[in-house]
Amino acid sequence: MSRNNTNARIVLGAMLLFGKLDGVVIDYAGGYGILVRLLRDLGIGALWSDSYCQNLLAKGFEYTNENATLVTSFEAFEHFVHPAEELDRLLLIAPNVLLSTELIADATPSHDAWWYYGKEHGQHIGFFRFKTLEKLAKDRGKLLLHYGGSYFLIVDKPISRMLLKLTFRGRRLLPFILRRQLTSKTWADHLDMAKDNL
Repeated sequence: MSRNNTNARIVLGAMLLFGKLDGVVIDYAGGYGILVRLLRDLGIGALWSDSYCQNLLAKGFEYTNENATLVTSFEAFEHFVHPAEELDRLLLIAPNVLLSTELIADATPSHDAWWYYGKEHGQHIGFFRFKTLEKLAKDRGKLLLHYGGSYFLIVDKPISRMLLKLTFRGRRLLPFILRRQLTSKTWADHLDMAKDNL
């Protein structure tokens, strides 16, 4: 839950950077729908997408080819067998991608020296350096921006480093700062779901 709370604030910041607080966000590989529900509660039009997991918390808010401002891919790139093809799929959904992954060091760590290999579960099969992600973006006519921490944006136009840094560092305050510009979708979603169940 903690990671989802952090990711919700990161997404809020990205939407603010794009000037599209009223835009739609698609959470790709959205798991149980936790992030979508959190974003909707904050007032962001978020929708769920995941081919491998059941939507438990964002039922009724599945992605069905809506126009979107942003698609997220949190902790998913390291699971992709064909990351370039997956990125192409993401860019068909939205022109902007927000992803998170831990970058591997230039001197490749031994299998015992880096926790992110995930040997205990064996599900991390691809690892990236900044220049690799940058090439994936550049090959598609996009820019790769380091948003902060293990977060990266793939976008069409540059965004000021200062704005990126301010938004990332101020992420904990964003829900409070933006509460007058956003209206929570919690009650409206409840009414829609109740109407559908009648």
